[in-house]
Amino acid sequence: MYSILIVDDEHFMRNGIAKVLPWEALGIDHVDTAESGTRALMKMKDHMPDIVITDIEMDQMDGLTLIRKMNQANPMIRIIVLTGHDDFDYVRECCRMEVQDYLLKPVEAEKLSEAVRAQVEALDRYAEEQARKRTMDRVNGLAEQMKVERAFRTLLKNGSGLAEIRMILEDYGYQKGDRFQAALIRPECAVKNEWSGYYELLNLSIKSVCIEHIEYHHDGVTFQDEGGIFVLLLFKGDSHPDSQELLEQLGMILQNEYDVVQKVSLGREVGGISEIAESYQDAVGICHEESSMNAVQGPDDDVIGNVKRYINSHLDQPLSVSRLAGQFYLSVAYFSKLFKKTTGVGCNYYIVCQRMERAKKLLEAGSVKVGEVSEKVGYKDVNYFSLTFKKYTGCTPAEYREKHAFD
Repeated sequence: MYSILIVDDEHFMRNGIAKVLPWEALGIDHVDTAESGTRALMKMKDHMPDIVITDIEMDQMDGLTLIRKMNQANPMIRIIVLTGHDDFDYVRECCRMEVQDYLLKPVEAEKLSEAVRAQVEALDRYAEEQARKRTMDRVNGLAEQMKVERAFRTLLKNGSGLAEIRMILEDYGYQKGDRFQAALIRPECAVKNEWSGYYELLNLSIKSVCIEHIEYHHDGVTFQDEGGIFVLLLFKGDSHPDSQELLEQLGMILQNEYDVVQKVSLGREVGGISEIAESYQDAVGICHEESSMNAVQGPDDDVIGNVKRYINSHLDQPLSVSRLAGQFYLSVAYFSKLFKKTTGVGCNYYIVCQRMERAKKLLEAGSVKVGEVSEKVGYKDVNYFSLTFKKYTGCTPAEYREKHAFD
């Protein structure tokens, strides 16, 4: 919705326009009037209108002077001129000053309504272009994305920064009266799909899809929390689609484009910006409950349980903290802290231990050469494998095999 200012020194004219036109149907929710150019400029300091309807011939300040000053104050303002004279020089001057429409008095309500509707449509197109530009800026990872991530993480952590959050939400389509619902997205892809080994690129691609699908249509904001989990803050209202339908569409895109299946946890719908964190915490709680249903351990243990199973089935492949964090869509710092908290040991140490235990079993079998054992447990350098094995067991691989040859 937009605002309009009607400027005319004739009381009957300005108040007649203010009362007669179907403003709400035209997309206008704020109508103001001014009896002179001087008064109009004073009102513009308090509230900058999107559209101005102004007479050309007025006392104190003529319409052309007012238009020049309005354009200086706000180059994007849309101006409709009313005049009682069909003067070519006036028309030419108005065109030079980028006036959007020029109507002769007396003007019919229907014709003036059409002129206002045309300006509202032009403003809508401009807003759409700006929204598309912001979306593409975010997809390209520019500063706007960092601003959004930082603001929402601060809000979720300590509830501060509400004013900044409100400004961000308004930029991305939030309307007064909209409600909110947080959704956590946890993508899972097949271990051997074409994206294996390109986890950071996949992560960025998934975020781009979320941004384009949600924000392009002004249905919410996308960001990642401190744990690296994708959070969709969905707008709820008559002008927005159902959350389930929106997420199902997103799921189809991710599966078709990237062979990714998403797990979703939805928080409850809340009414105010200050309650966004509550919806997010609900979604986190549901996420934990779903994890608990699949294992006796707590939710953090369940994640690390999956990590451990992945490690044990990929001991012959390159493994690292950053690679594993990417595989399970967690930040490196959060993953490292979570792994040690859950297992009591660091992730790299755990990988070494599992590799050495696998190597011991292979050596005990007696039929596998040391070089082959080294490769089967992820070491391409046999000498480095031998040094690591001796540090772990106290003897070289050959000594260990000889010692256990007759066990």
